[in-house]
Amino acid sequence: MVRKQVNVNCCETCGRRWEISGSPQRVIAFCTWHCLWQGIRARWNSPEYQASLSRSMGLMNTMVRDLAQQRAARNEHGD
Repeated sequence: MVRKQVNVNCCETCGRRWEISGSPQRVIAFCTWHCLWQGIRARWNSPEYQASLSRSMGLMNTMVRDLAQQRAARNEHGD
C-alpha cells in the first residue's frame, strides 16, 4: 500500500492547523475555502444580516400575497 504524503500546515489567515494529503497548493486552497466559509457564516449569523433578511422576506411575502389577490380577482371576473 502506498501512503500519501500528509502536509501539516497552518493557515496563514486563521492560524488553524490542517493535516491534508496532497500538494501544498491543495492545503492553501482548502484553508482559503474554510476561511471564506467561516466569514460567510459569521455574516449570515450577524444581527444586521438577519434583520435585513427578515425585511426582505416580509416584502416578498407581501408581493406574493398581492399577486395572489390580483389573480383571484381576475379569476372571479372571468379574465
